[in-house]
Amino acid sequence: MLPLLLLLPFTSLSCSTDLQLIKKHEGLELCVYTDTTGNPTICYGFNLNKGGASSEIAHVGGDYSKLVNRNLPSNERCLSQTQCQELLTPDVQSAESGAKAVFGSYCPCVQAVLTDFVYNVGQGGATQFTTFKSYLQAPYHY
Repeated sequence: MLPLLLLLPFTSLSCSTDLQLIKKHEGLELCVYTDTTGNPTICYGFNLNKGGASSEIAHVGGDYSKLVNRNLPSNERCLSQTQCQELLTPDVQSAESGAKAVFGSYCPCVQAVLTDFVYNVGQGGATQFTTFKSYLQAPYHY
């Protein structure tokens, strides 16, 4: 019985959700900035050059042409925190389904990390990490 009692404190440990990880790693930038790959980006790493960005910005009430207009000062090329959250939600859902498609399903903690990973590199990019994927498929218990 003693070993079970020793494990009890660890059963209440929890991990961050995919949304928490993404917010932590991306950070929130309300105004347009240039990311490390040279793309105009806003909010939680939302790439303004990606396909469909214009319609996604319009869907949350933003003005895409204003955001990408480099003639405007950066403080006029911004969205609200609410708009950023509205942009983030479908992208996280897409990353969740992409992570499951590429890597399969795991416990919530591992799944959150995989979703964060796919959010950053994309589903197509994640498929290129074959060695990483092989480690996940090894006979470990997650």
